[in-house]
Amino acid sequence: MARALYAGAPAAEDEEAIEDAMALMGLTREEAADFVGAEPTATGPRRVEVLAFCSEAVRLFTRLGRQWRHTLTAIAGPSGPLFVNVRAGLDMPGVDAVARWMGIAPSAELLDDLRVLEAEVLTIEAEARR
Repeated sequence: MARALYAGAPAAEDEEAIEDAMALMGLTREEAADFVGAEPTATGPRRVEVLAFCSEAVRLFTRLGRQWRHTLTAIAGPSGPLFVNVRAGLDMPGVDAVARWMGIAPSAELLDDLRVLEAEVLTIEAEARR
């Protein structure tokens, strides 16, 4: 779900893994395939289905555009190292402020869900830098 929210449609090789993970959550293979296979609509981007148990975390996550900490990372360039500003993780005091403004009470479950979404964004960005 985080990959679909952040990067758009999953890569073809990811679809089976996503279906497997969703099947473990109790969805049938057909239901999981429906989630994964959602196409862009004529009026907007690809629709992403959000399961009820994590909807609050997703709603908050979509509002955290500027609530990230960044770090400089050196990568190999053609003429030597290049320094790139990359995301290091969510800025939790900023996340807390946004959550409270949205009327979302902090909880351990919310933090766990946000960490899953955060990890996926960091993975997507690391893959893009390779």
